[in-house]
Amino acid sequence: HPAVNHVKESIAVPIIPARDTPVDLHIQVFVGFKSSTLFHVFELTRPLPMFSMYMMIENAPDQEPKGFVTFYLNERIPRALAWINHNFLLAQEYAPTAPSLYVTFLAIRNDTRLIIKMQNNGQITIQTDDMELAGNVIQSMCKFLNIDDLQTTGDFPHELEILQKLFSEIEEYQIARQRISSDMAEHSNIIRSFLIRAEDARLLGDISCMKRNYIDLLNLNRDLIHGYKIRCTNHEELMKKLRYLNQMVQKAGNLRFGKYKTIAINQCRAAIKANNAQLLIKTIKTGSV
Repeated sequence: HPAVNHVKESIAVPIIPARDTPVDLHIQVFVGFKSSTLFHVFELTRPLPMFSMYMMIENAPDQEPKGFVTFYLNERIPRALAWINHNFLLAQEYAPTAPSLYVTFLAIRNDTRLIIKMQNNGQITIQTDDMELAGNVIQSMCKFLNIDDLQTTGDFPHELEILQKLFSEIEEYQIARQRISSDMAEHSNIIRSFLIRAEDARLLGDISCMKRNYIDLLNLNRDLIHGYKIRCTNHEELMKKLRYLNQMVQKAGNLRFGKYKTIAINQCRAAIKANNAQLLIKTIKTGSV
């Protein structure tokens, strides 16, 4: 039991979901006297919506994120409001009176902004520098509104700049890997020749020549082991880059829904196979070539 000076009438427990996903919160509270052996149990279940880690804040047009994705829906603004009220943790129901929708959320995890806009003609713009978050919003919205297929266009300058650099790094790693493999193959041939010379010298009784060849063989073997370690490190880094590249493809796919999601993923993979960074970036922006 806590000390008397630590006892309070309320308790605050931080709950931080690691990902944007609906969470069922199950609470059990045991209540009793300090000397009690039996406690009264209070149970409560509270669902947390998918975007519970985003707090509604005042709009600030001068602080809008540069990344965005835009699309058109054959829906009215009240339907979008219903989705917002269902998927965000709000103190009270959000019901603006303006003719268009403009709402800003602050991500509690990293202090970034998420802005959702909707015009009367059905155009929706989601502004955020996090492509994964934009994809999660689109997937959630399409499922809530029962949309079968959705094509979008957008741009995420920061992440696409990283992607451009990543492509160059992958190419450098692949070139380095080929060079290291070639060097290792060459060293293997030289080692074989040193070994043959050393054995020939041993059979001929030329001990000094044998020692010299074995010393050269030892040094070359050390170089070969060092090259192998470099190759392993290079391979690990290359795999990290390729995994990140695959994650970018999945993010690009999640910016669309239905058949357009499949098309975008296939086009991205085709661009990667062709080693065409510009085509990949264009596909991420437009969803097609």
